[in-house]
Amino acid sequence: MRGAPVRVVVRLIACVLLAGAAAPAEESTPARPPTDLAGDALPRGATLRFGTARFRTAAGSDRLALSSDARRLVVLGSDRTFSFFEFPSGVRARRLLPHTDATSAFALSSGAPVMLTAHTDGLILVWDPLLPGIVRRHEDAGTVLRAICVSTDGRSFASVDDQGRLRLRDVETGADLLKIGGTLSGTVAMEWLGGGKRVLVLSAAGAETWDLEKGEKCGLLEGTASCRALAVSADGSRAAVLKGAARVEVWDLKSARRVAELEPPGVELTCLALSADGNRLAAGGRDEAVRLWDVAGGRLLAKLEGHVGWVASVAFPPGSPRLVSCGEDRAVRLWDLERLAEVPPAPGHAGAVSALALSPDGSTLATGGRDSGVRLWEAATGKALASPGRQSGNVTAMAWLPDGSGLLVAASREIRVYRGAEFTRVESPCGGIRALRCFPDSRRFVVGGSDTTARVWTLEPRAEVLRIDGHDGIVLSLAPSPDGTRLASGGNDAAVRLWDPATGKPAGVLAGHAGPVHALAWTADGRRLATGADDAKLRIWDPASGSLEGTIVGFDGQILDAAFSPDGKRIAVATVGNSTRVCEVATGREIAVLHGAGGRVFGVAWSADGKRVFTAMEDTTALGWTLDP
Repeated sequence: MRGAPVRVVVRLIACVLLAGAAAPAEESTPARPPTDLAGDALPRGATLRFGTARFRTAAGSDRLALSSDARRLVVLGSDRTFSFFEFPSGVRARRLLPHTDATSAFALSSGAPVMLTAHTDGLILVWDPLLPGIVRRHEDAGTVLRAICVSTDGRSFASVDDQGRLRLRDVETGADLLKIGGTLSGTVAMEWLGGGKRVLVLSAAGAETWDLEKGEKCGLLEGTASCRALAVSADGSRAAVLKGAARVEVWDLKSARRVAELEPPGVELTCLALSADGNRLAAGGRDEAVRLWDVAGGRLLAKLEGHVGWVASVAFPPGSPRLVSCGEDRAVRLWDLERLAEVPPAPGHAGAVSALALSPDGSTLATGGRDSGVRLWEAATGKALASPGRQSGNVTAMAWLPDGSGLLVAASREIRVYRGAEFTRVESPCGGIRALRCFPDSRRFVVGGSDTTARVWTLEPRAEVLRIDGHDGIVLSLAPSPDGTRLASGGNDAAVRLWDPATGKPAGVLAGHAGPVHALAWTADGRRLATGADDAKLRIWDPASGSLEGTIVGFDGQILDAAFSPDGKRIAVATVGNSTRVCEVATGREIAVLHGAGGRVFGVAWSADGKRVFTAMEDTTALGWTLDP
């Protein structure tokens, strides 16, 4: 009897082989990967993108630069990654983490396709900004470079290390062409000066010009000691330095004469750029603005506003009527120098999407971001709809009223209740708001935050009707049961607590997590409650008895949100590890892994038919995923 199944398998294999011999297989055409509305590729498995990947970085940006032909824009992120964008379209070409150690300096040649990155372990990497992959590596053990620049022809590079030593080296071999002892302590920047082998170094002593053929200092800009930023025009005729918080000095390098002093009142500047001819100066600031001056007249031409966060880097693309800037808000922005206004960006968030909510009828997806923005999208297509706009701070939580009559948005200490384009404000006394949910009757909502309480409010009249105390830390998550008779809360104290929302009396404690509880989710029938925490474990409870039914493990880091499918058989779990995992509730078996483009997944929601999942991404977008039946 045991041999019978084997014979069946053999016969099946033989049939397959005969069928293959009888008819040669047709060549299959690879399926074109799905794209978003802008035509950009989606992550594998995703079918919709809400927002755009164009000119969006996965983290805040520290510096940007353009390739010599202005075809590729390179952005160094605060997460140590480099993002490469096609210019001026903004299509993301690739994103890479070039090395495990932090980048201490990087530079592009102004005349050749050469990019260098220097790292805190002494490794120097050479790249072609138009092509993937490292071209070559140079070891410089025990040395941290503070500044680096590449010659116009791309054949040599100069560097200053943490000991103040200036060196000129061959790009291809890494061999020293020149060494000068530690005379440049406190170096913060260095720029190559056009043709030849001259560099301008900004150190604690000031801005000094060095002739690298003769190996000697050939000029000093008097009075520039302890400056914080440096910019040089592409023709090498002028330099700008930042003194103190906001005073900018522009110098003629041939005569070593100061030609302009510019100082906007009441602002701290962070970065500088000079146009190719040195006639215009751009400066970014901590006030989220970019200022543009006419150098000769000392006249402020424009204050360019659009960033949400301080500006880290500005640049004039060669041969383009544009100015480029980037900073804390993850968005690279383009400015039209003729209209003195921002080139209209594609719709989307400029910061991480920190919250999302699907309308009760499934037609509209609302997203809130760390750019203080709220946006509405057509859930079926990803098309942008008219949006409420900017809030009073970064959005931390959102919820639709279950009857679909309004949207609640929490930002900082304020909740806005939107009914159409109009909204009313609720000033929350619970400190920084971390959690917000509506009760199923659409007449009440509950809010929790940094003062360790949960508070129940009525919408009409707008009033706080109940205060619930019990957690020993910040209230991170809240979830009313589907019938409105129970309220679950999760806190920074690793506790999950159940309450009677009519009286505020305790109704149970679900103990077991070993970290802050961010995720709470009820099944539609209210028979199960899922809890997820920083311990990377998802627990399934019977809330009526308080018994633990099961624990699902194997997640890639902290769990930030979770949602049951409408039938309660599957659960989608959002994590810090750039993925949402869909699991079978009964067995814990992993059904699907939804990988985004980078960073944490802050929120997750299901469509009413259980066929789609929506995720809020740290990379400034939300994604829609269609699951296999």
